[in-house]
Amino acid sequence: MKKTLLLLACASAIQVKAQCWLTACVGGDNSLGIKTDGTLWAWGYNNVGQCGDGTTTDRYLPTQIGTASNWKIISLDCGIKTDSTLWTWGWNYYGQLGDGTTVDEHSPIQVGINTKWKNSSLSGDFSLAIKADSTLWAWGLNISGQLGDGTNTDKHFPVQIATGTNWRVVCTGSEHSLAIKTDGTLWAWGRNNYGQLGNSTTTNTNVPVQIGTGTNWQSISAGLYHSVAIKTDGTLWAWGSNGAGALGDGTNIDKHVPTQIGTGTNWQSISAGNDNCLAIKTDGTLWGWGPDNWGQFGDGTNNNTNAPIQIGTGNNWMMISTDGYHTMALKTDGSLWTWGYNANGQLGDGTTVNKNFPVPINCPFAGIEEVSSKSNYWSVYPNPATTVFAIQNPENKSFDRTGIFDIMGRQVVEIEDKATQVNIQSLEKGLYELRIISEGKNYTVKIIKE
Repeated sequence: MKKTLLLLACASAIQVKAQCWLTACVGGDNSLGIKTDGTLWAWGYNNVGQCGDGTTTDRYLPTQIGTASNWKIISLDCGIKTDSTLWTWGWNYYGQLGDGTTVDEHSPIQVGINTKWKNSSLSGDFSLAIKADSTLWAWGLNISGQLGDGTNTDKHFPVQIATGTNWRVVCTGSEHSLAIKTDGTLWAWGRNNYGQLGNSTTTNTNVPVQIGTGTNWQSISAGLYHSVAIKTDGTLWAWGSNGAGALGDGTNIDKHVPTQIGTGTNWQSISAGNDNCLAIKTDGTLWGWGPDNWGQFGDGTNNNTNAPIQIGTGNNWMMISTDGYHTMALKTDGSLWTWGYNANGQLGDGTTVNKNFPVPINCPFAGIEEVSSKSNYWSVYPNPATTVFAIQNPENKSFDRTGIFDIMGRQVVEIEDKATQVNIQSLEKGLYELRIISEGKNYTVKIIKE
């Protein structure tokens, strides 16, 4: 009885926390995320250093990239920090890293010395970026004129595109580019074999051309050979290749000009994959269409569709990113979810098993790469417990941080001050996992809440 009373008196403060992710994006076979503390994390295929952790080892769990805590924006293998510097890493065969070479980089390198970048997009082969003065810049592969500089010559460093100072947002497809100016007009250039430029032709162009006369374009996304966009009135539009139902108009016929998808006026955000799309409406619901052979919709099936279908019943989705094979999405509570193809660990759930439904990605501890082993050093008492348990450390090993995770891998309790007693009264009954960081490793102990 005395021991129980002591534990109750000394129990440490704990924080039941929502998940910790700020933003995320998918690459070809890898994934990136920024936590709310500004740290950068990556996982998945890493054969040319695309995870940016200084190695070429695949990562099945989120791995921290460097120690910086001022990352703000990411797009595939490039990112912008809060000081507006631009950084790239990974494959560089076409000079897409913008450092003047064609040498792969396994860690982030700064692009030039400019500190005035505000957004960017990297397709894997070429890059686009906008500076704070709203000028447009491009570099990398240019075989189809996707850089927009009037040539078809690769560039190994950023070159300015046109002379305008009114570019607002850009995105890259396989070999075509899309952009919106500050006046709301839509522009495209590069490869156009399926009408993905939306200018009513199938002719390539190596300079930006305006798409229609509309001045109310809000957001854009480019797939392999198709394009999608949302207007300020919340309507959804698509054009280009449609053989796999990528446009979502209920047909499989290519479109050479923007075509409205349905009649809805509540579309909020959109992400185009190779031959599919996922989108979020203003009510927080998630929708998808196109091929679903790898479970990239997340609806628990592998059924293709050429018209939007709702994914689950959730209404708190906030951000979506897909490459056509796997998908990541962020909820309003800051939790990150992934699904689809997973042969290289790109889902970040510690496995290489495909998932056709969303799985949560837990909040990793900064500085820790992966869960390394089970604990032979720690135990908890009592176990099972109802209100409080103590962390017992018979070998008196030093440890830095602890946290409690549920069976889905989501962190539900963060223990703030390295305490040895924890109050679990707020948790529901069930099985949990205590993770303890010690000497660079993450040890685990199973606990039961009665």
